[in-house]
Amino acid sequence: MDELIENLFPKRQAWLSGWNRIQRSDSRFEVHLVRYEDFRAQPEATLSAILTFLGHDRSIVLPTIERPAGGGIDPKTHFRRGESGSHRDELLARQVERLRSLADRDLFSAFGWTL
Repeated sequence: MDELIENLFPKRQAWLSGWNRIQRSDSRFEVHLVRYEDFRAQPEATLSAILTFLGHDRSIVLPTIERPAGGGIDPKTHFRRGESGSHRDELLARQVERLRSLADRDLFSAFGWTL
């Protein structure tokens, strides 16, 4: 996990920051941001917003969705529990602090993420 935090996290942030800069500065791009946190909290509304962005009639596509207990996440095969922010419960305190210290504040603000 330490290796991922030190090497992958900064690279992933740089990649996201680059795309974020491009799409905000170039009017040729129309981007619809889908955040995991939003999808997890309101899957129907998030799917509806995606379909609307794509110009589709969502009323005939989206049935009422019954979610299984635990959000359908199998604890034996998934690292995440399907809960936004659950990394804080899974990682060591020093790893969470390291993530916070590496976090690109502007990127987190742009995406509405909390540290």
